[in-house]
Amino acid sequence: MMQPELSMQTDVISGRIKQQWLDKLWQHLFDGEDSGLLSPGQIRREHRNRHEVRKLEMAAIFEAEQDVNLIHQGLKCIDSRGKLIDTPRIDTVATHSIIENSSIDEFTDVGKQSSASMLESAAKEVGIRDLERALNLRKIILLAEAEIYAADDRPVSQFSVSAEWMICWKSIAQDVFNPEMQTILARMLIQEIAQPNSYAMSSIYMLRQLNADDLEMLAILSKFSFGQFIFNASQGYFDAELYHKLLESMDDLGLISGYGMEPMLKQVKSQSPHYFEAFLPCGNKAMRVQAEQADKSLSLPIFKVSRAGRELMSLHSTTTDLAYLFEVAAFIKRQGFTVALGEWKVDRSGEHFDEKMPL
Repeated sequence: MMQPELSMQTDVISGRIKQQWLDKLWQHLFDGEDSGLLSPGQIRREHRNRHEVRKLEMAAIFEAEQDVNLIHQGLKCIDSRGKLIDTPRIDTVATHSIIENSSIDEFTDVGKQSSASMLESAAKEVGIRDLERALNLRKIILLAEAEIYAADDRPVSQFSVSAEWMICWKSIAQDVFNPEMQTILARMLIQEIAQPNSYAMSSIYMLRQLNADDLEMLAILSKFSFGQFIFNASQGYFDAELYHKLLESMDDLGLISGYGMEPMLKQVKSQSPHYFEAFLPCGNKAMRVQAEQADKSLSLPIFKVSRAGRELMSLHSTTTDLAYLFEVAAFIKRQGFTVALGEWKVDRSGEHFDEKMPL
């Protein structure tokens, strides 16, 4: 059991990491500009209740979104001073002279003010769209802050995220209104903030191409991922219509490769020079594979996972499918190896395997 002094010291270190992570997030997103949201640093300095502050800010965002919705419905509008006002009732609006004077040529004033009015109308439309996007982006940013508090501690690099990556992320995120995809974007952002170059810009664009069904299938597939590959269980665990459809769709999107082809074989080498030992992490679980001969080679039929596939799957919080792991273990044991199942954890000190049971 952890000693109270050590526990307190660990909590202090964890708190500092979170603060550093949050400050770096805010710096990259707003760089000192007024965001309408209290910064994590300001909340700390003023000893504010973060949960209450964010609750009020989120309520303000929802209220502003309702006002934008009323603008779309024509019930509210933005006047020449940029103020939000109720749309005037139709009976209070002066009738245009072309309507009042029936003898006037119907084309007399066409073209005189059309350019200016069109520009003004377009500017208002763009302004409303930009407002909608800015509000949506702030919701995702508050999600990102919550994800940092929920995430395991990890080192926060002193290096900055590239301006191109941030521009790319913002341009995609501001137009995403699906809650599941917003969460994925928030997680991607905070991991990139902590360790720049963790996610390629191509993965952001790939995420934008996915619909709700694709996201659900990707979440399912992440339960079977060993990182760079997925064990090809087409003749066993995956021999069902659901999995065939899932694998085909993910292959079509370029997130995996090898579906419908002769199985690709992956040769797994020993991580020890004295005897065969290899760890196969799958989510929060892992299998330790062992044999006496160090030069023994393990062969696995696989689907290869692309970089975008690996990066997007890593953003899903899923429970590893144990029945799938049991099938993989049975295949490995037929090649003369012993297999143990355990918990897999990665923290600041490295990777850890905690054996739970032999398979």
